[in-house]
Amino acid sequence: MLLDRSLDRSLARSSREQGEPVRFIGEPHTPETYAAWRAQQLRQLPGAGVPTLLPRRWPLVLWALKPSAVAGFMRSGHARGLYASPDVCMFGANVNHADALAAAIGGYLEGHAGPYRIAPPILNPTTTRHRRAQVLTFDREWTLPATEATGC
Repeated sequence: MLLDRSLDRSLARSSREQGEPVRFIGEPHTPETYAAWRAQQLRQLPGAGVPTLLPRRWPLVLWALKPSAVAGFMRSGHARGLYASPDVCMFGANVNHADALAAAIGGYLEGHAGPYRIAPPILNPTTTRHRRAQVLTFDREWTLPATEATGC
């Protein structure tokens, strides 16, 4: 309930009919997949601010992309059309992936000035052999439609 109100407040402040189009992709990681992702980021961007994994936490990497770049990102994992470096958010074991994605989006919107036209976010698991991305609406109206060009 508190998370719902927090996301609603962030969306109300940042989401407009006019503004930069954005689609959020949340990638939950295991400690092993995060360690590999983090090492790759540090190799590609020495000195990058990629946090170490906190004890008893799991990470969600949040990407804010131009919607036109989403299909390419979903196919290749390469981020073109980024608005900012990805955010790494850490959560306790009791937080599910969808709630973590909602919290990460709220945090991003609080820290980055809008306005944005926002498409429903994508939860893109990195932890299963048969990855299946999901478009999550959180039972909300979004200022951009969910398109089929997501690679889901």
